[in-house]
Amino acid sequence: MKRFAHIVYVVDGSFPAPSASLTTAAALAKNHHARLTLLLVNQVPSFSTEVQHLYQQALQQQSDELEKLANSLNLSDSVSVSIRTGKKYVEVIHAVQELHCDLVIKECEDAAWLQHLFGSDDMHLLRKCPTPVWLMKPKQVPKYRNVVAAIDLESDSLEPNQKDKQLLNQKILEIAASISLIDNANLHVINAYDVPQAGFIGLWVGESDKNEQQLYENERRAKRYALDSCLARFKQKVGEETYQYLNPRLHLVQGAAAHEIPKFAQSANADLVVMGTLARSGIAGVLIGNTAENILYQLNCAVVTLKPEGFVSPILAPSKS
Repeated sequence: MKRFAHIVYVVDGSFPAPSASLTTAAALAKNHHARLTLLLVNQVPSFSTEVQHLYQQALQQQSDELEKLANSLNLSDSVSVSIRTGKKYVEVIHAVQELHCDLVIKECEDAAWLQHLFGSDDMHLLRKCPTPVWLMKPKQVPKYRNVVAAIDLESDSLEPNQKDKQLLNQKILEIAASISLIDNANLHVINAYDVPQAGFIGLWVGESDKNEQQLYENERRAKRYALDSCLARFKQKVGEETYQYLNPRLHLVQGAAAHEIPKFAQSANADLVVMGTLARSGIAGVLIGNTAENILYQLNCAVVTLKPEGFVSPILAPSKS
């Protein structure tokens, strides 16, 4: 089971009392015996040097308040604070590297965050952060009831070049299971598959209905086998007792993932969706997949996004000379 060692929580500059999202982050750190760093990023100041002393006073006051917030979490020596200056998403990613963190938790920037996500710090983190990113809604529910792990069975092949993508599916399942266990939530595992060639064959080959139906049946059998294989590996990893306790509910849905996963998340009253974000083309460190973008646009719940092994953030990649 995935155990986090060092979690970064990105603090909002307004310093409210501990929010539900921060409380969740603290509970996760305590459950995993992990370190928790409260990270605050300030914009680069644009005022004149004459007021530099006032800026330093403000930074000290800010640091004192951040320490108070950390102490209120009752995590003893396992919580620390960090204040950085620069672009928020860039500084978060640098902090992840420097502090050797393995999870970023951040509250979404806006209540209507999904409508404004692209181009924001949130989307930059989803695209470029090398660690899993957990984006929580501003009005975070105190306890999750339904956690959804969305896996890509197209990537769950035994071919050697699919190994990294198999590992991504396992990471998705492990993180979803870890969060489910904390809240005793229902764990749903979904794969949505499509058969785009069915329409083409049906159009140009005789007995179109029969042939299309056969294609769909063959694809469903293949996906069911891949799903069972994926879950068998997960069961071996977590053990029989934990697997039976989790009792994952499996959903194999015919249709485009960009449509079916958000639709299922809504119907299942999902509090959280755990999913991969990188395009199947595997252009490391550059683009989020189109399917993932479309899914994120439509979700109305918290999300945890993951990258495959070997992902190199463009923020951390060596510059070309």
